[in-house]
Amino acid sequence: MPSSDDTTTLAFLQHERQRLQRYRRTKKNERAELRATVAQLADELKALTRNKSRDLLLSWKEVALAVQESNENAQSERQALKAQVATLRKVV
Repeated sequence: MPSSDDTTTLAFLQHERQRLQRYRRTKKNERAELRATVAQLADELKALTRNKSRDLLLSWKEVALAVQESNENAQSERQALKAQVATLRKVV
């Protein structure tokens, strides 16, 4: 017949085993949640990187407008320089 100390020891060991099982289960769940979070963040990073690279590309219309504006500025500067040359020729 088990003594009172044996019963106490068995109860303690059973309680300790259950506590450790809960602890391991909790840690296992935490790892699963962290893995899911890592996967989700990796997907978000891919999406953001993909969108950012698309945003950095200019459409052909934007490029054409920039070239047109640059051309207009060059034409204006050319006209101003021609006028300046004509003025200087009159002086000389």
